[in-house]
Amino acid sequence: MANKKTHCIRGHDFSKTAYYYTNPKTGKTRRFCRKCRNIVKKKQGRLHLTPAMREFRWRKIKIRDKGTCRYCGEVTENGQLDHVEPHSNGGADDVTNMVWSCPTCNQTKSSELGMMMENGIIYWHGEEVAPGMLYGPPLMDKIKQQRFDRQKEQGLHIADYKERTGRY
Repeated sequence: MANKKTHCIRGHDFSKTAYYYTNPKTGKTRRFCRKCRNIVKKKQGRLHLTPAMREFRWRKIKIRDKGTCRYCGEVTENGQLDHVEPHSNGGADDVTNMVWSCPTCNQTKSSELGMMMENGIIYWHGEEVAPGMLYGPPLMDKIKQQRFDRQKEQGLHIADYKERTGRY
């Protein structure tokens, strides 16, 4: 049996925690220590904020949006920051792409495509998201329907799964 490596390629100790990164171009997976992981992330262009900077950004967006969810209008103290265009799909990691959101709307929207923000106005497939327009439960229903349709196209429909496996 081969011995497990105790140091990364730059000579740093792995300690108890090792991080794994898969290069999307080559498909190779590498193991990194905490220091090297941060180097790899910086090369990928992701912002690295200190906790104080993260708190400042959180407060700035909460004040800008007046503590009101931008998707349903609910005033909430325990809101969350949401990337309008999902970060996982290439959305910017700055305040021009972030809004205050209640936990329910943030989880419902998840990383669904179709949202964009231009000059502080949110659009869902070209429709403005605002009171009197597409807003609240009708918006969330459209997002859920899009997710349902996408999953059905991919063969991930839950009813089909229940029929195939007999699990409920």
